Amino acid sequence: TADELSALEEAFSLYYSDYLVLKDMHGVMYLDGTRNTAPTATGTPITTAQELMAIDPTGNYYLANDIDLTGVTWSPIGVAGTGTMFVGSFDGNGYTISNLNINSDTANYGLFGVVGSGATITGLTIEDFTIDGTAANSGFLIGSIVGTGTSGGDPITISDITVNGGTNTVSVVNAENERTDAFVGGIVGQVSGAAKVNFVDIVVKNVDISVEMGH
Repeated sequence: TADELSALEEAFSLYYSDYLVLKDMHGVMYLDGTRNTAPTATGTPITTAQELMAIDPTGNYYLANDIDLTGVTWSPIGVAGTGTMFVGSFDGNGYTISNLNINSDTANYGLFGVVGSGATITGLTIEDFTIDGTAANSGFLIGSIVGTGTSGGDPITISDITVNGGTNTVSVVNAENERTDAFVGGIVGQVSGAAKVNFVDIVVKNVDISVEMGH
């Protein structure tokens, strides 16, 4: 009946006014603090620093919460070579990775070491990273991006990334204290070969990037 329908509509309206607070990219938040967290991202969820360090460079992953890397000895995700550079997908899902500290004498370092053709990294905030190295190719997110063959291979997409706070200092000299090559950046240290990269919605702020060279 019309009265029953009206009562149902009123009850529905009261339910949402009493319990629904907001809806964001992580789900629906209610007044009691619970959240419908059905992920919008696909792949394997990452919840800890240990899981982050164990990423398969060919796999697909997403963050399910913020991760603090304080005190973690970091090995960048993906290294140079066929089958070992990162060519999968990583969705930060709107979360933050913070307090990474790297002190490296090996080239290609950042959260990711070497990223290859077809990779996607998106939806991530990086905060308060400290990088201090003595080798080339250093970035807060990626040390080096490498294309495949003369055509560069499939495009690499880096999107919706924010770097907020951090220092990236590289001192590059040889045994004779002579200057050698150094590639240092806020997002990526070096893009090499014929790599095709799509950078979309990138923010880098409150960072200090420097290179100390020999004479």
